[in-house]
Amino acid sequence: MGILDKFFGSSKRKEDETFEVNYERMPPLERFVYNFTSNNGKFLIARSQDEIIRLLQQILTEENKPGYWTLDENIREELLKDITHYPSSHPVRDAVMLSYAHFLVENRGEIMVTSLETGNYRMIDLPRTMVFLASPAQLIQNKEKGLELVNRRYKNAVPSVNTLHDFNQNDNEFSKNVYLILYV
Repeated sequence: MGILDKFFGSSKRKEDETFEVNYERMPPLERFVYNFTSNNGKFLIARSQDEIIRLLQQILTEENKPGYWTLDENIREELLKDITHYPSSHPVRDAVMLSYAHFLVENRGEIMVTSLETGNYRMIDLPRTMVFLASPAQLIQNKEKGLELVNRRYKNAVPSVNTLHDFNQNDNEFSKNVYLILYV
């Protein structure tokens, strides 16, 4: 036993010591974050627009991407006017896709998006790296609740709905590298 161990306790973990998560007692947002990160999603928090910009710049650097692609005019004009973006109306494969999430699905850690956010493109046609912006107000308990809310809101022209889950780092055409920036 070293001198530091005498003061601070042994640094070796006991064999039977395990980390237990009391899932049922977690608040809903914590449960979402737990499920989202368990699905290999990357969760970030921003408290200001400047933090969102800084986080996006870090993501672009980490992913070695020159800029972002989005269909949302509000993102381009208001939030990220100083970061390189691709103004194409078609997905740019070498860019990071940036969009708002429609809902955050608590019980499975999924991000629900509609064709309004994806421009009616198939998931396979969208960039591999995706960054979604959301607020805690977009948290819903399950996918069924999200579908019900989408159907109620868009009665006459219901958009198609996708839920993104099981994010992984595989290099196949179906895998997505997903970041969520929660604006609190």
